[in-house]
Amino acid sequence: MEQADPAGGTLVSWVDTLDRSIHASDEPVVLIAHSLGTICVAHWAAIHNGPVVAALLVAPADVEAERAESGSLYKRFAPILVFPLPFAATVVASTNDPLLSIVRAHALADAWGSAIAVIGDHLHVGSDAKLGSWQVGKQLLSELRARTTSS
Repeated sequence: MEQADPAGGTLVSWVDTLDRSIHASDEPVVLIAHSLGTICVAHWAAIHNGPVVAALLVAPADVEAERAESGSLYKRFAPILVFPLPFAATVVASTNDPLLSIVRAHALADAWGSAIAVIGDHLHVGSDAKLGSWQVGKQLLSELRARTTSS
């Protein structure tokens, strides 16, 4: 699923789009979210339920950080909801992410009841990181899925 307006929109519209996509599935859902999408997943989990069994939360954007410009899309996704997610999750963090300090990544993972995978210096774990087919991400997803079937 991709947001209709990934460079804009509102948190409410993103959560609604996510909810529709989740409920369109007849199978258990494993979410893979990046940046603002991870914040959207937490907001979805706070107000909805559904067949989500796991989430790979890649490079959450710290929308509460001082460096997030006032009035920007990032600030429109604040606050970050911190509570144990009702499904298995892994936060994937880069040690040099300009949008999320490694200390904050650990704090979010702890608050969400999530595992954390620190993958080294890969910026915001996007196209600038030049990860190619991202074998590490595929392995983390495989491990996450294995955790959901063994519980």
